[in-house]
Amino acid sequence: MFENLREATKRLVSPVAKTLVKLGLTANQVTLLGLVFSFLYLVLLYFNFYLIAVAFLVSSALMDAFDGEVARMRGTSGPAGAFIDSNLDRIEDLVYLLGFLVLGYPPLAVSITIGSALITSYVRAKAEALGQVMRGRGIIERGDRLLFIFLILIVGSFQKTVAIYIFYVFTLLSAITVIQRIFIGYKAIR
Repeated sequence: MFENLREATKRLVSPVAKTLVKLGLTANQVTLLGLVFSFLYLVLLYFNFYLIAVAFLVSSALMDAFDGEVARMRGTSGPAGAFIDSNLDRIEDLVYLLGFLVLGYPPLAVSITIGSALITSYVRAKAEALGQVMRGRGIIERGDRLLFIFLILIVGSFQKTVAIYIFYVFTLLSAITVIQRIFIGYKAIR
């Protein structure tokens, strides 16, 4: 779903990325800023600064959109930056989802969702290392996960019971995505 919006959002991302470049920030610095914002999100959730925490979650997620564009504008796109970005994204995914444990969501469902997010990314990386294209494959990619997390947090701010049900749907779709990606990857490689 989110993958289809990538081109449309690029028009919104470019002006901000241009400003970050003018400020002298490199793509790796923007990536690290996203990681720092993710940890601030978790700490703020722990201390019950809910709305500020959600603002840092959004800021962290936006840094992931900006870092690639900053790299392109600076002419520094390459495997080293992509490697750092991809690995820090996995840490951010973990931190974002740990927020649900802090908020008292069911630990088993949170664990399954964390595992599914990490495995989904691993399957993509492995399949692409073997020459297969996995972008846009599966129900929930990273951008979709971020939208779900944001939605659950917003709904949870005024109706936690409904948010928990949405979280269960999110968990189920995340697990289905793992199965889809493994099946699609295996079929393409075979």
